[in-house]
Amino acid sequence: STAGSVSSETIKHYVENQKTRG
Repeated sequence: STAGSVSSETIKHYVENQKTRG
């Protein structure tokens, strides 16, 4: 499903963002 793919990419980006912060 496309929505699942988008969610995965969004979460991945968020996790990377959190890594940079912490």
